[in-house]
Amino acid sequence: MLAFFSSNHRPLYKESIYRALSYPNGHVIQLRYRKQWLHQDVVNKLEYYKKNKTDCILFFYEKNNQSFHSIRKAKIIDYKISPVTKQYHFYIEFEKFIDMEIDISTAQGKTPLDGIHFSDLDLKNGAKHEWFERIDNLKAEFPDLAFFNINGFYNKSGKKRIKSKFKNYESIYELRDNKDYKIELSLYNTSSNDEISEYTRDVTDPNLIFVNEPSKIIVSGSLDDREITLKTNTLESSSLYSYVTYNATSKDGSVQYSVPLQFKIKRNRTKSFYFGILSAKAASCVGVVNYFTKFNYILPCHRWIIWIAIFLFFLSVAELFRVFNKK
Repeated sequence: MLAFFSSNHRPLYKESIYRALSYPNGHVIQLRYRKQWLHQDVVNKLEYYKKNKTDCILFFYEKNNQSFHSIRKAKIIDYKISPVTKQYHFYIEFEKFIDMEIDISTAQGKTPLDGIHFSDLDLKNGAKHEWFERIDNLKAEFPDLAFFNINGFYNKSGKKRIKSKFKNYESIYELRDNKDYKIELSLYNTSSNDEISEYTRDVTDPNLIFVNEPSKIIVSGSLDDREITLKTNTLESSSLYSYVTYNATSKDGSVQYSVPLQFKIKRNRTKSFYFGILSAKAASCVGVVNYFTKFNYILPCHRWIIWIAIFLFFLSVAELFRVFNKK
């Protein structure tokens, strides 16, 4: 099984692991390595891995005690080599959390112990595959931090899951304007003495996206699940982008990890069609009234047509104002 490694050597590497514990299934993240950190056997097969969306496991390597912790199963969906820095950029799509152990007897020259951070390893299946169990395995490296996992984004009824789309080497969630969605979120406070933990949320354009929760979220219990409403407002253009970013900060403020989510808000096609129908209806009513009122003598039956047209005109205008705030 292919294995990627991130470590506690730098804060940036640890942030990658924190994000891996936070993002929903289907989200794509980027991992960067110099060629010297890659085993030659896998370098020779990169096109094959990309074409077949080969499975892989993301590991966290604790450099202090030289231990390995599996985090999550994923698929390699793309890679590129920077023409400037010559770094290898890998894009992996997250799947389930998983407990796997490395068979050390066959791993010589293929792990961070030997300076290798991407290789093909023999792995043994473990027993602790739950999200919070993967956190328990490495929480000592992330003291005083609240953990959360975004289980997914759903439409208002909760029946349709909004899947991430991989475009321009980024993971994007496409929503429609003027609609309600739900975020399903799991929380884990790893504090051993029941101290309250917290995380914050920022929105780049609050006028475009409204999240129905405080900007500072308190995590008081050990484990919790929450359902949060996300509402998009009406667009003035065909589409716009916005970020919702969750931030976890240690109690002393020395460590902060961010989990950004990019949204593309597109104009609601159904409402555009409805707007066109109402506008055409109002215009037709005006045309009918103009046609019958140009005669010197109006027949009684025509008077009924005029009154019905006037009634339907005002009904259409009222509906336009109610739904679209258009006059």
